[in-house]
Amino acid sequence: MSELLDMEPDELRTFRQNLDLTQAELAEKLGGSRRSIEDWEAGRRQPPAMLRLALAALRFDVRPWSPITIDPRYPDRESVENAVRDRLHEVASDRAQTKFENWLGDTASLPLAEAILLGFLETATDGYNDVELRDGWDRLPKSGWRTTMVVKPALGNGLHPNVAFETRHDEHARRLAVFVDSKRPNERLPGRLRVEQALVDQGFRVMTFSGEEILADPEGCIDRITSVLYDLVDENLIAAGIISPPPRKRDEIG
Repeated sequence: MSELLDMEPDELRTFRQNLDLTQAELAEKLGGSRRSIEDWEAGRRQPPAMLRLALAALRFDVRPWSPITIDPRYPDRESVENAVRDRLHEVASDRAQTKFENWLGDTASLPLAEAILLGFLETATDGYNDVELRDGWDRLPKSGWRTTMVVKPALGNGLHPNVAFETRHDEHARRLAVFVDSKRPNERLPGRLRVEQALVDQGFRVMTFSGEEILADPEGCIDRITSVLYDLVDENLIAAGIISPPPRKRDEIG
């Protein structure tokens, strides 16, 4: 079987314009982010080879996959788990599906929203590389160009986010901590604020999702996480002199 050719920025832009789609509309049809479309068309990132197949499906009005629709108020656990399994089967490797099953583990001990988030994160990229799963935060590589992910990392001083990421380009590194709060979401509790500030002091960006957010729109939550990872990777590449910083907008004169 012949290999799929890489897609050039002009090809993607022409395809989108021929279908009379905005970047946001194409992103919605692909189940991705507008940021990804913008980066691919600008040549900042190389789109995945499978994009050609996805675009071919769109040309014939066939969606590459079906969205997961869940009512967060009345989620049926078995139905949601099966929906996520089906979605991962469409887009992820056997390893990702196995990890999802392992994370489910004892259904009483792992909240469903957290299992869904981890299952989808197994398919995540930082815009350049696939995210690598590692067993311990203290064993992360200190060189190379990669993004690594650790589930329930021990970051010291009692700091245990649900998942943490490190984007690295040799000596340049940026970090992200993600929390899932299913009990008291959106409440700015003193203890939570202290934990977040402690992570910020260690150089982390911090994101928190409620369980309802994840159940209602797991792919949207992943899109928000990967968008931050994209930014962190670009910060590393700018610091390393690989790419140039974006031009600063001139202050408007009132």
